[in-house]
Amino acid sequence: MLGCSPSTITNYIERHPEIAEAATEIQEERLDIAETVVIRNLGRDDAPALQFKAATYYLRTKGRSRGYSMSLTTREKLELQYDLTRLSPEEKRTLLELLNKAKKP
Repeated sequence: MLGCSPSTITNYIERHPEIAEAATEIQEERLDIAETVVIRNLGRDDAPALQFKAATYYLRTKGRSRGYSMSLTTREKLELQYDLTRLSPEEKRTLLELLNKAKKP
């Protein structure tokens, strides 16, 4: 949008503390908005799948001190890329078995 390279912007931010502070404030505001969306979805009893995803995300990012991890399982990675609800339970099992078999050690 500005017609310059990202490194030019980075250099400018590094040389001007007031710009760096403004950039940090913008990032923090966006994080606040995103966190608000996740927290709102935690209470969505009308959308259990969305509620579950919001809870899982929240625990993995905010609940690390309680043992929740950021690493995704094979199933979760698949669910982010594909609509597994269209598969039967048997097809899902077969798919996961094949993927686990093909996984590199």
